[in-house]
Amino acid sequence: MENSIRITPICVSVYRKSDNPIFGETSTHISIEDEGGGPFIKIKQNFEGLEEGECRFDKDELEACLKAVEELEKTYPEKFE
Repeated sequence: MENSIRITPICVSVYRKSDNPIFGETSTHISIEDEGGGPFIKIKQNFEGLEEGECRFDKDELEACLKAVEELEKTYPEKFE
């Protein structure tokens, strides 16, 4: 069926176990975005004190974020080839 319902995860949250994945200060939201020119990865953080466009990661957070990007790419593979 062409109109069957599909589920495709396009956003994940990377956060410390003790924090909230939606609005916690340690949460990093990683999503697949597309504005018509092809998909790209968007990273948004909720940390207080960050300047616009700035992200901060320690080594563990960065590794977790890279794994999250790899997992998102698997859900949308035809667009990242």
